[in-house]
Amino acid sequence: FYAIAHLDTPLVFYGLKYPWRPCFPPLAIGAKTKVANTGLDFPANWRKLFRSEGTRPETGCSPMGGKMMGQAPDVLIVDDHPLFRDALEIALAQAFPAGARARHSGSLADALDALDRQTSNLILLDLNLSDVSGFDGLARLRAAAPEIPVVVVSATESAEAYSRARALGAAGYLPKSLSLKDLSAALATTLDGGPWFPPAADDDGEDEADALAERVASLTPAQRRVLAGLSDGLLNKQIAYEMDISVATVKAHMTAIFRKLGANNRTQALLIYSQAVSLDNHSAA
Repeated sequence: FYAIAHLDTPLVFYGLKYPWRPCFPPLAIGAKTKVANTGLDFPANWRKLFRSEGTRPETGCSPMGGKMMGQAPDVLIVDDHPLFRDALEIALAQAFPAGARARHSGSLADALDALDRQTSNLILLDLNLSDVSGFDGLARLRAAAPEIPVVVVSATESAEAYSRARALGAAGYLPKSLSLKDLSAALATTLDGGPWFPPAADDDGEDEADALAERVASLTPAQRRVLAGLSDGLLNKQIAYEMDISVATVKAHMTAIFRKLGANNRTQALLIYSQAVSLDNHSAA
């Protein structure tokens, strides 16, 4: 039972589910007390976590990585299809009845500008945008805002796509064919900080491209930004200007990038990146 304190596992008390985080006080092994009407033994210093009637935990712990349930999450929807953006807003309203703030961006550039102005609790990303394709947008968002979970929402449905998204650090993958009910349930999971991938994602073995994607995901945010600059055809001094760092620092990042990717030069590094973020024989949408 005590191991539960170290898991993101929902606990159920009096018919209420609490997706608690590991923020309990230290255990007092041997000093136990019973919470009224539960028949469960708790360490004595856990007793203060419950009101006398035992109806609700008294802690600052909460779902969504420490966000209180009463606070409306901010969700950035990056999709250039107005109808599906509206569908996502409806699903969000069902997933978070207390209210979720939805912002829209129709391109990756707009999304990056929006994140510069205000952070978000979650990003919902379409793969096929006017300025990026494949998983390039996912890789760039993970580089620009590594602290924000990104969930892919796409019409591309294949075990390969699900596996690649996971390897690149996505927090989930929601096929656009999901019913509104299933989409709401999946969003509720991701808003609570949990991953959500279609079952097929667990059935697909890792291929060479997934291994390359994991190498890209192992880069630091700064290294990913340098690699994105290389992909855009920028020179070292241009990358340095964009990132507000020195050219020497850019070169140091490149050395680390080549080592992590197993590349000997820029051309090889860009080839590995291209293979990692693309979906061969699939049209990302």
